[in-house]
Amino acid sequence: MSSVEPPADSSPVDAAEPSLLHRATGLLHAIRAVFGGLCTLAAMEARLAGLSVIAILGLGVATGILFAATWLLLMAVLAMWLVQMGLGWGLALLCIVPINLLAGAGLIMFICGLSRNLLFSATRRQVSALAREKIYAKNKATEASDS
Repeated sequence: MSSVEPPADSSPVDAAEPSLLHRATGLLHAIRAVFGGLCTLAAMEARLAGLSVIAILGLGVATGILFAATWLLLMAVLAMWLVQMGLGWGLALLCIVPINLLAGAGLIMFICGLSRNLLFSATRRQVSALAREKIYAKNKATEASDS
């Protein structure tokens, strides 16, 4: 029996080199890994931002109610004070207004703290890192081709 040998001009398929389908599958997995994680991160931050907006709006309404209730209370106390003590308008305002201002300032500080959740800072860091990696890879390729 004689063995059949391949023609000399055809090269044998290198078993170590992956096929086009294998490369495409690998590329799809890499894209899914990069953008899937990024999309998940963006979705989580969007949810946090949405909850923060709801909290900010709710606290804004609460602040408005607090200011309105305090104003009404101020008027009632002022009327009672003027009737019972004979004191002037200025003293009544000076005693009650600072409490109202402190409560409002506390809520505003809390709202400002929540507003930091609207910045998508982790998503921006990830996108920035990806952009830096791409620029770095491009610069390396340019340096390699110049050499």
